[in-house]
Amino acid sequence: MLLVAYLRQLEAIGRRQIDLYGASFLFPMINSSDNDAATECWSIVGNDGLCALAKAAGMTHFCVDGAWGRKWGRKWARALITAADQARFFFEMDSLIPAAFVGYARYLLSTIADDQSWGIPAAARPLGYTVFFKGGWRPSADALLVHQIARLEGRGRTFSIAVLTDGDPDIDYGIETIQGVTRALLR
Repeated sequence: MLLVAYLRQLEAIGRRQIDLYGASFLFPMINSSDNDAATECWSIVGNDGLCALAKAAGMTHFCVDGAWGRKWGRKWARALITAADQARFFFEMDSLIPAAFVGYARYLLSTIADDQSWGIPAAARPLGYTVFFKGGWRPSADALLVHQIARLEGRGRTFSIAVLTDGDPDIDYGIETIQGVTRALLR
């Protein structure tokens, strides 16, 4: 959402290309889940930019003031999401991204670093799908929260999947859960 909100702000000021400054944080934010890069992007788009994007996407349960972000120290981590809202967002992503930036965003979201390409892409790519995705993890209460959201294109169809887990004993458990759910859905 940070990526799309930033691209929408560029369009709003008449920009049609990514400059070196934007690329300096957009690429690592998406490609390797760089938290400092995400914080840099959030400092530009802010909660207002995220809320405006959520509204444009028709997200009904998005909130940017969750308690976890205050405890963790990353203001963008305050966002609370539902799987349905994230699936809706990824399904509609091409219409939410300004036309001048659709190719750039699709490139970033489909070429994420190999060590980040677990779960949904690991299950869907061998079946012939092009996968545009983002995922993440963080500590949660006594365990881990691990999640991943994706838009899949191929085999004559386009759809999205969002798998959010919480209470995972470790990151591998969360990853295996997401991959297992994806495999079951793609049968």
